[in-house]
Amino acid sequence: MTDETTDVSTVKTACVVVRYFDQEAQKICSAFWELYKVFKETPDAVDIPTANAENLYRALIDSFTNRNVPLTNVIGFGSDGCNVMMGDNDSVKTRLLRDFPGIIITKCVCHSAHLCASEACKQLPEGVEQLARDIYNFF
Repeated sequence: MTDETTDVSTVKTACVVVRYFDQEAQKICSAFWELYKVFKETPDAVDIPTANAENLYRALIDSFTNRNVPLTNVIGFGSDGCNVMMGDNDSVKTRLLRDFPGIIITKCVCHSAHLCASEACKQLPEGVEQLARDIYNFF
């Protein structure tokens, strides 16, 4: 599973979480794998945009190969539904499907639910949203 975010310093990063079967615990576990910069810095400190499908895919695959994880262990992928990750053309998803036939790919249910809720809330009067904010800020 992977997702991108921008932290308070405006550095855009991608977080990778892996799920694996732990032989000792005899269960499926989730663990933080890596946090990497989406935009690489050049020697003159100018960021080069690298948040395209090819570079995100390459960073993901490199994170496994650099740690000697056999790519045959890659059987699934989950991410938000943004086009660069899950689009039908030129995305991380299309590259994974090309290179890993049979891989299971899922969109994050939380991201999808958030999009649905955001659209639904547009139909509510502004006062309802303000009330929710006021209650949250009160505590």
